[in-house]
This record gives sequence, C-alpha cells and structure tokens, in this order.
Amino acid sequence: MAVRPAFPDTLKFGELRLAVESPWQRAEIDEEQSADSVILRQPGADASLEVYLPRRREQLKTDPEAFFRQLDQGWKLRYGEAAVLSWWDSGGTRWRLCRRLSLDSNVVLFQLVTVRGAEAYQVVAVTPPGTATLPDAVQTLLLGGAWAEAQPIVATAKVTPQPVAAAVPAKSWRLLRQVAVHPGTGQWGQLAKAERTRLGANEVLTSLGLKVGIDGLNWFLEGRNVTHHKAGATPRPSHRARWRIDWPPLAELWREGENQTINLKFANEADKAVRRGNNFAVRYELIGVCAPRPTLVAWLNSLEQGQPGAMSQMELLAVGCQKRPAGPSPVTVMSGGASASQQAVLRLPVAWADAIRAKDGGSVRRFLLVMSFMASQTGRAPGDALLSQAAIVSVFGPDD
Repeated sequence: MAVRPAFPDTLKFGELRLAVESPWQRAEIDEEQSADSVILRQPGADASLEVYLPRRREQLKTDPEAFFRQLDQGWKLRYGEAAVLSWWDSGGTRWRLCRRLSLDSNVVLFQLVTVRGAEAYQVVAVTPPGTATLPDAVQTLLLGGAWAEAQPIVATAKVTPQPVAAAVPAKSWRLLRQVAVHPGTGQWGQLAKAERTRLGANEVLTSLGLKVGIDGLNWFLEGRNVTHHKAGATPRPSHRARWRIDWPPLAELWREGENQTINLKFANEADKAVRRGNNFAVRYELIGVCAPRPTLVAWLNSLEQGQPGAMSQMELLAVGCQKRPAGPSPVTVMSGGASASQQAVLRLPVAWADAIRAKDGGSVRRFLLVMSFMASQTGRAPGDALLSQAAIVSVFGPDD
C-alpha cells in the first residue's frame, strides 16, 4: 500500500503531542479517513509494525478509577484469558495496556489507554506474531510525547475568594519485614493429588516442584497421557510447565500517593511442543491490618515455617482496626505464555495512615503487600493448586 514519505512531524490529538520522525511513515489520506485515525508504519524489516492513533476520544462518564475497572471488565469479557493486562508508564503518563491476539489473524495487538482530564486517549499497535512486549519503536514514540498545558479559565464575574485548607503532608511507610510463603513438608501429597485432578482423566502427574525466595520463584509440573504411547516406547510428557520469575527489591520507603514500579522477568523454560495450557501470572494486593505486635510476629513466623492454613489467618489481623480500611484494586500481571519482561505499577493510597487506625494502644497498624501467583484466572488449571501455596508477604509500618 502506498504511504507518504518518511517525515519529521508533530501530531496533535487533543492535548497530546507526538513527535514523529523517520523511519515512521504515514498511510494515505483515504485510508486514514476510513479508519478515522492517523496510521503510522515502519518500513523495511518491520513493515508489519503499525500504530493507529484514533482521532476521536471517549468522554468519561465516571471517575477514572471506575473507568479503568469497566475497561478491564470489558477486555476480559471479550477476550478472556487471551487478554494480558498490565500498566506501562511513559514519562509520568500511566497507560493501561492490553496485549492480545487479533480476532481475525495471528498478529499481536497492544491497546493502550490513558485518561487526561475528562477524556480517554487510546493508541493501538499492531505487531508481528509472537511479539511478547510493547516494541521499542512504539515505546520511543510515546516516551517522546508531551501534553499541552491546560489553558487558564478567565473569570467573567466577580468571585469571592474561598479559604483553602492547608495541604496534609503525605506520609511515608517503611518496609519492616518480608516473608516467602511456601508449602509445608506435609502438604505435598495433597498438592500432588489436587494437581492430578487438574490434568484430566487420562493423565498422570510425573513431577512437581516449587522454590520460593524473596527475589524470585521457580516452579515446574509435568504430566503424561497414559493412552498416547506405544508399548515399549519411552513415554513423552503431554503437559509440561517450567517457569522462573525474578523481581528487584522493593523500595524501603513508600510515600503515600506515589507508585512503585516493579519489573517482572518471566522465563518459560518448557519445551514448546508440550506447553499446552501453559501460563503464569502474578497478583499484588494491599491490605491494611491492626494487631498486637506479638500476634503479627507469630503469624509471620508461621508463614515462614510453612504451617498449613497460615495464610488464611490473615483475615483475623484486621480485627484490631477501628474499621477495615479499603485498599486499592488488586493488580494482576500475566506472562502471556512466553518469556517476557512485564511491569507492575502499584500506587499507595493517599491518607492511608489515617484510614488504618488501631482500636487501642495494644495494637500496631501495618499494611501488607501480598504477592501471589496463579497459572490461570479461573484457578482450575494445572499449576494452580501448587501456586496457591506460594506468596511473598511484605510488611510496611508508618515511618514516624
């Protein structure tokens, strides 16, 4: 298809300004008018890389937090587990990112959505089959973007100044302890039985393993179909999951209203021929608790020792609070079934120190950052029983 020559240009979409340079090229005017979008393409070896910049922007009918919840629900309902959701930051702009296969071909689509004022901006990148992460060329395009300053509103009538309340300084929380949760020695028989039922009627479980640390996790699972091999032949596995994930240390101080961006490195080490149903995901949740210090320490020790059912006791740690403080929505990052680097962006709510209040002086107030793992969103896929017994619990206390 004919395209315009390579160019240096600045594209404007509402308040968004994008500096576009070679080797990007634009599609013909008729094609852009038909798509109601600016269309950018990379020439040469990356000819299958396209970016669509819709001219029209969605007007928000609710607050941004509710808008993103509805956006996620819509993606999950339409694409199911094929939709891999995460957050991506470009120079202070936070984009919700959905990676999925195209509905009518095997190309990979990246849909990015952000909110500016009362409008939602969208960027769609069409990438070659097998693309695991947002291409560098697209990242560079968005990282070079800028937002126009809001125009001042000039008052046409006399306005009586209103007193402005003094801003409450944002408080910081300090990382006090981290615990890697793992199955106890007496749980492996039960876990093997649970995983056997997830493999299927004609499958047998041949190997199972898990190693959890503060900075990483390794797990593997292998199954064999007893009906699909010839007599005397060496049985071949019909299901093999072998994953490794690594992440950097958390920041020791976390200020309210600020983000922690955690870089997750997924490594899928299984044979491609037997990766059936093979996926892996990480879930982060912030939970406020109030409890006597000895009770909290004893609970953390029980987690570290792999005592059965210790994680379920976490619900009891909020009974010492005046009210149960509501945390932000959990953040889930999925591997997409392939080795890839993904980001989890976690925001600490403003004024959480005021929300987490102990009933009396016998309890301390803390919040927990719980990192859990799963092989599927349903919890019924091979690997889910094993991974449900693993977690990283990080304990933060006020930095008074």
